[in-house]
Formats: sequence, C-alpha cells, structure tokens
Amino acid sequence: MGTGDLRTGAGLPRAVSDASVIIHCATDVLVPRRDLAGTRALVEAARRVGQPHLVYISIVGIEEVPLPYHRIKLEVERYVQACGLPWTILRTTQFHNLVFELIRASARLPIMLLPASTSCQPVDVRDVASRVAALVGSGSAGRVPDLGGPQVLPAVDLAYDYLQVFERRRIVLPVRIPGKIGRGYRNGGHLTPEHADGRRSFPQLLAGRVAEAHTDALRCERGETGLSVDASPWLPRYRLERRQLIADLVTILTRETAGSPRPAVTGTERSLCPT
Repeated sequence: MGTGDLRTGAGLPRAVSDASVIIHCATDVLVPRRDLAGTRALVEAARRVGQPHLVYISIVGIEEVPLPYHRIKLEVERYVQACGLPWTILRTTQFHNLVFELIRASARLPIMLLPASTSCQPVDVRDVASRVAALVGSGSAGRVPDLGGPQVLPAVDLAYDYLQVFERRRIVLPVRIPGKIGRGYRNGGHLTPEHADGRRSFPQLLAGRVAEAHTDALRCERGETGLSVDASPWLPRYRLERRQLIADLVTILTRETAGSPRPAVTGTERSLCPT
C-alpha cells in the first residue's frame, strides 16, 4: 500500500490494493465540490481491486441546514450508498476545534456576534475515532446512529465560557440568522441530543486550551519558538484537528487490529494513505 491523490486519482489503486476497509475522512472545506470528485475517484480505484468496506464520515443535519457544504456532503452520501461497495455512514456533530475557532474569531472584535437561539453539540475527535474503530470491526452497516458531543449548549453560553476561561471582556450580541439556514440551526437540525454519546465536553477542551496557552507564554518568556494555539488561524487549526482524527484512528486501529490487515484512511483533501 502507498499514498494516492484524491484530486487526480494518481496512486489510488496501489494505495487501496490490500485494504479490506477504507475509512473516508477527507474533505475540502474551501472547494467542497472536490469532495464528490475525490470520492468517485476513490470508489473507482477500490472497485478495480475488490469490494472493500467503505466507511464515510459525514455531518449531522445536512438535510436540515442547507449550507452549500452540507449539500455536497449529502451528494457524497448518496453516491456512497449507490456505489456498489459495502458501506457504512457515520454522521457526527461539530468538532470541538471548529466551534472553538469560530468563537475565538468572533472574540477578535469588541462585540461578539453569535447566532441567536442556536445551540451547539461539540464532539471530540478522539470520541469519533473510537466510534469509527468500532465500526471497522463490525462490517457494512449502512447508516449507523449519529454521534454527538455529551452536551447541547447555547452558542451564547459557549462564548461566555470562552471569555471567562481566557479572562477577556467582550459584549456578546445574539444575531438572528435569516432564511432556511438560520431556521435550520434554530430548530436544532444540526443536533442529535438522543445520541449524546461523546465523552469529552467543550469545557474540558477550554481547560486544555488555557493550559496550552500558559505553556506557550512561558516558552515565549524564555525565548523559545512555537505557535500558540490561541494565535493560529482557524482554518489551519481545523485541518490540524482533522489530521488529529486520522492520527487517533491510526493509533486505535493499530492497537485493535494487530496481526490482521489494517484499513486505508483518507486523511486530507488530497491524499489517501494506509494505517
């Protein structure tokens, strides 16, 4: 097995040649249309070498909140279901770091604008990795129960929690999002309170970020180099969290599949690699 490019298809047949399971986590948040093309290239390569089990990671509520990115995710889901390979689709709620970075970005202004009457249910990527690892060993299962974070929390409350732990003062202003997208969020279409199975909460994430920020401050005082978590651009941090999902998957799968063939994992919007 090797590394393949989902954008061009180069190297994909070799990358999936020995895989009995393919875990498809790759996405391109800047050019979502690439997700569908990349999935097609992946499936075509997989068909040429056999019938591996395709596990796809999707998003809760993509029918209820009609963002352009969500529409593409729904198209990819439908393609996976009809592609002819054994398949499993797991939908998750918002990753911790995505919510954190959006709140942090809003705190750059004196007035934090937050969606009114909207809650979030952030989930830790380690909890997602554990669920996916369990799915790998259970065979093709179709649409499995969603995975949500352990708490459903109003976005405004998350902002106040952020300000408190980082000792900042801002005015928090709830703003009503218009149209079908705003209505979908206010109705909780992106939430799955009946599947609040994640273990690590958003307040735990905040505590960890504060500890990291304090460590970075000490390093700066000593003249050491290093990028503070709280100073990094949100999109690279979101990509780093997706890479962390892949790293956690590899760790868990290596431990739990010792002595047997391990899955291939799509880890970025560009590549597929074996575990």
